[in-house]
Amino acid sequence: MAQVPKTILVEHFTNTYCSVCASRNPGLFGNLANFPDALHLSYHPSSPYKQCPLNQYNKDGNDKRANYYSVYGSTPRVVANGVALAPQTDITSSQFIDDIKGEMSDYSLNVSWSQTGPSDSIRINVSVKLESSNSQTKGKIYIGLFQDTVFMESKNGEENPPHVFRGGSMEISDLSLPTIVGNTETFELVLAPLSDLEDASLYAAAVLYDEMGSYEQAARSTSHTSLPTHLATDFDQSFSIYPNPSQNAVYHNLNTDIQVNIMDYTGKSHYEGIWKKSSALSAKLEPGIYLVQVALDGHVRIQRLLIYP
Repeated sequence: MAQVPKTILVEHFTNTYCSVCASRNPGLFGNLANFPDALHLSYHPSSPYKQCPLNQYNKDGNDKRANYYSVYGSTPRVVANGVALAPQTDITSSQFIDDIKGEMSDYSLNVSWSQTGPSDSIRINVSVKLESSNSQTKGKIYIGLFQDTVFMESKNGEENPPHVFRGGSMEISDLSLPTIVGNTETFELVLAPLSDLEDASLYAAAVLYDEMGSYEQAARSTSHTSLPTHLATDFDQSFSIYPNPSQNAVYHNLNTDIQVNIMDYTGKSHYEGIWKKSSALSAKLEPGIYLVQVALDGHVRIQRLLIYP
């Protein structure tokens, strides 16, 4: 058997408060659009802007990944196939991707994730297959959960950041690799549920390194939510809230006044009343994550609302 192409892996370190990111990220996204098979993963480290809500959601996981590549402290930064690009690199140019797109690997990966219900553990399954003979017996792997799109308007003016790290970050060293061509090593990671992201479209991603830390291969799962089908229909796009996340004024998109109940994830109601059309929500909510429930056409509709400091 022969080697297989390495997945083009572009890990992107950015921040929703970073004005430079707002000017440079669109060029990177446009660049990546020309490489549909590339795996783009984005992280939001706490430096230089710790106020970023996407960092606050999982500060340790975001910061740990930036420190792994020694890029913590400035944004935006890009790591391509495990190598940190210089800060002045033109990330709008295809050159840095052209330089790595022909790389080959002795391994292929398969990744999947499942969750029976929102309160159950997340199970990520990763299979590492040896496609071409080598002398390696050990390696290391990184695994995380990512959201396809976070629907929000960022402080820096960017909208709807893509491929955002959300949780489940785990690094495994001293990983036993298959040693016979065609054989597969399979393992399962069990992670705590992300109880406030039941309605989000998530996927698991895995990055494999050799024993010395050089990039070998990457893969992602398909995207889905953790909601059972009968609940997923309740998160209806006919009802939306904006801006979301928000620090203060929040509006709904419906052309009518609505009866609303705003609850936390324990079911405790924090506000119940009339939310007038084209008017900001009158409730004063503490920073946190809430479920906003309304009745439309005889059906209960729910949206998640994040209020950050």
